[in-house]
Amino acid sequence: MNFRKYNGILLVKPSKKSIDKITDNISNTIKRAKAWKQEELIASLNSLITGWATYYQTVVSSEIFNKIDNRIWHMLWHWAKEDIQLNPDIGLPTNIGILMERGSDIF
Repeated sequence: MNFRKYNGILLVKPSKKSIDKITDNISNTIKRAKAWKQEELIASLNSLITGWATYYQTVVSSEIFNKIDNRIWHMLWHWAKEDIQLNPDIGLPTNIGILMERGSDIF
């Protein structure tokens, strides 16, 4: 944990080591999931992300959560593009931008 005092208020943030560790765990899970179905990958990632976020929910971490969310989104975007390249029968949907839009419940 990273402790800082700002105007007499103690601020606690996740440490860089913790952020790097969860990012590496998620990255390794996605790399192992090349042949997994989307549902299997989501189930596996949910337990990792939920556990980490629950542990750090009481600290000042919204900025960190946004940063990690962005990293995960890019990792999943690359995973999805790779999956489509490995399975050319599926083809790239014309509305892939809509499907992968941030905040969408579709992907």
